[in-house]
Amino acid sequence: MADERIKLLIVDDEEGMRTTLSDIFRKRGYEVETASKGREGVEKVKKGFVNVVLLDIKLPDMGGVEVLKEIKRESPDTEVVMITAYASLQTSVEALNEGAYGYIMKPFEVDVLANAVAGAVERQRLILENRRLREFNENIVQSLSEGILMEDENGIITFVNPRVEAMVGYPAEEIIGKRLRDFLDLEGGPEGGGRPEGAKARSESRYEALLVTKDGGSLPVMISAVPLFEKSRYTGLLSLLTDISQIKDLEKELQEKVDELEHFNRLMVGRELRMVELKNRIKELENELEALRQKA
Repeated sequence: MADERIKLLIVDDEEGMRTTLSDIFRKRGYEVETASKGREGVEKVKKGFVNVVLLDIKLPDMGGVEVLKEIKRESPDTEVVMITAYASLQTSVEALNEGAYGYIMKPFEVDVLANAVAGAVERQRLILENRRLREFNENIVQSLSEGILMEDENGIITFVNPRVEAMVGYPAEEIIGKRLRDFLDLEGGPEGGGRPEGAKARSESRYEALLVTKDGGSLPVMISAVPLFEKSRYTGLLSLLTDISQIKDLEKELQEKVDELEHFNRLMVGRELRMVELKNRIKELENELEALRQKA
C-alpha cells in the first residue's frame, strides 16, 4: 500500500462539499472519486478497491447506514468514515457496529477530517499486513515436512497441520479434541509413551515416541515441545513432530552390522586360540619324538 496512491471515494449529495473535499485530498496525494448518491457509491466500490469512503449519513436515495452495510458486504477491507450534521447516539452506535471507522460532525475542521482518513488508512494497512503475515505463517505451517500439533492448557489437541494427518492417517477432525496420548504407543514404545508427565509435561522437552497409525502400524517420531504462555499464564503446548523412521532403520542396520562383526571377531578369536593349542600340541609331540629317538 505504501507504493500505491490511496484511493478515496467521497459520497455526498452536496456538489460543493464533493468539490471542496476532492481538492483538499488530491492536494494531499490521494486518488479521489466522487458519488452524489448512495447507490452510485456502492457501484463504484464494486468496480474496484477503494481504501476509504467518506460517506454522508443523509443521501437522497439511501440511508447512510444502509450504504455502509452494502459497502462492507462488497468490500470488507474498505474503511468508511461517516459524515453528518444530524448525529444521534443511536445512529452513531449503529454505524460503528456495522464497521464504520469513525464519525465526523459537520461543520468540521479539515485537519480533523484528514486525520480521520489517515487513521482509517493506517488501520487498514495494519489489518492487511497482519492478514498477509498470518497467511504467510499458515502457508509455512501447512507446507512443513514436520508435523505441527497444538494443545490447550488441559492437553486437548486444538490444531494439527497436514503433516500430522499424514503421519497418523487420520483427518484433522478426528484428531482435534483428543489427547496426544491417544495416538502414542504406550506399550511398544518408550515407557509412558516417552512423554513427560506432571509438571514436566508443561515445560520444554524433547523425547522419542511411537505414533500409532490408523492402519495399526507405528511410526517413530522425535517430539520437541515448547510451552505457550499468555500474560504469564500457561495456555498449552506447541509440538514439532519429526519422522525418525529412516534414522531408526539406519540404526537397526548399523546394529546388525556391528553384531555381525562381533560374531566374526568371536569366530576369529576362537580360531586363533585353537591354532595356538594345535601348535603347542605339535611342539609337545616333537619333543616326545626327540626323546624317544634319544632312548633308541
